[in-house]
Amino acid sequence: MVSDGESTTTLGQWLITLTGKHLHFNSNLASVSSHWIILCPMDWLSHRGKCYWFSKDSKSWNESRADCSEKSSRKLVIQDREELEFIQNCTQGKYHVWLGLSFTSPEKNWTWVDSSMLDQTLFPVTGPADVNSCGVIKGNRIHSETCSAEFKWICQKEAVLL
Repeated sequence: MVSDGESTTTLGQWLITLTGKHLHFNSNLASVSSHWIILCPMDWLSHRGKCYWFSKDSKSWNESRADCSEKSSRKLVIQDREELEFIQNCTQGKYHVWLGLSFTSPEKNWTWVDSSMLDQTLFPVTGPADVNSCGVIKGNRIHSETCSAEFKWICQKEAVLL
C-alpha cells in the first residue's frame, strides 16, 4: 500500500514504491527490509511476508478452496489478531469472507487448511458447528456457516524473498 511521502514508479508489471529503508511492490508486494525484496504476484496484496488475493465473486467453501489451489496458494489461515485486523481493514466489514477453517469429524475440532488446530482462546467461533461447518469472517468475529453457502474468499501464500 502506498502511504504519504512515498515515491512510486512502474517497472514492467511491477508497481514499485520507494520509501526510506523499505521497498514496496504495491499490489504485487508489500514491505521489504533493506536486505530483502519481497514479491507477490500481480493483483495480490502483500503484508508481513505473505501475499493475499481477494475474490470478487462468491463461491462455496470447497469451490473457493479449489480456486486457491489453482492459484498455487491456500485459503486464508489467520495466525494472530494483527492479521485478522489487517483482513478486516481490507474488507472494511462490507462483506463476509471464507477462511481456510472447517469443523472436522470425528475429532470435532476446528482445523485450518494447513492441518493446524484453531486456538479458540484467540479466535472463538460463534454459531453451531457440525461436520458441514466452515469458518467465515463476519465483521470482527469468526462465525460458523454451512460450507455450501456462498461467500467471497481470500487466497494466501508466502511472498518470494529476493
